Amino acid sequence: MPDAAPSRSHFAPFLEGRGPYLVVARNAITVAGVWVLGWSAQLAALTLWFDGVAALGILCLMAMRARLRLGLEATSKASSWAGLLFIFAFFGVPYWMMFAGFNAWFFPKGFWSEQFADPWVVGALFVILAGDAVEETRRGLVGMSEKGIRRVSNGQFALHWVRGGIVVLLLALVPVKVQYFIVLAAVALSYLEIYPRRTLRLFGREHEIDDDTPGMRD
Repeated sequence: MPDAAPSRSHFAPFLEGRGPYLVVARNAITVAGVWVLGWSAQLAALTLWFDGVAALGILCLMAMRARLRLGLEATSKASSWAGLLFIFAFFGVPYWMMFAGFNAWFFPKGFWSEQFADPWVVGALFVILAGDAVEETRRGLVGMSEKGIRRVSNGQFALHWVRGGIVVLLLALVPVKVQYFIVLAAVALSYLEIYPRRTLRLFGREHEIDDDTPGMRD
């Protein structure tokens, strides 16, 4: 068996474009909310959950658009949308489980109405959504081959499952201090997005991608 190609420097992505800087900036929004605005652990968890769900939803939309351009989707729009919703629901299982758990045990009564009455929270969620839209658009699914779409989508779906697990594990630190939890979460999630292949390798999911998968370099 030939030796694996050596990993690139951790600095390489930062020298190749602005993508990693946008990732760090987006993940820093919740850190700033906790440290500067005094956000609660519940609100920090909400923003992390929203970031993941928004990114997954936009990824599904971009993948469907790319497949439609190649004529790979069903001719019926209803069938295409049904397939999209199924994929979103299936790969979003970690997020739906978190959402149910948050509402059952973590979020206090009246939490939702209080947060959406706060313009800082609404503004932060909008910026996170915009950042996810930019990131998923830059992924370049539209214009890829069928194989490229499938490999990128599979890799990203695997990363969303890993992301959900990371957030749940880090939530165990909330009783210690939310300031520590949110910094660790921002660092871990930024690493996951900037170094997707290293992350999948760490969790034994590298088989989801190959050397030709766009945007999945070390």
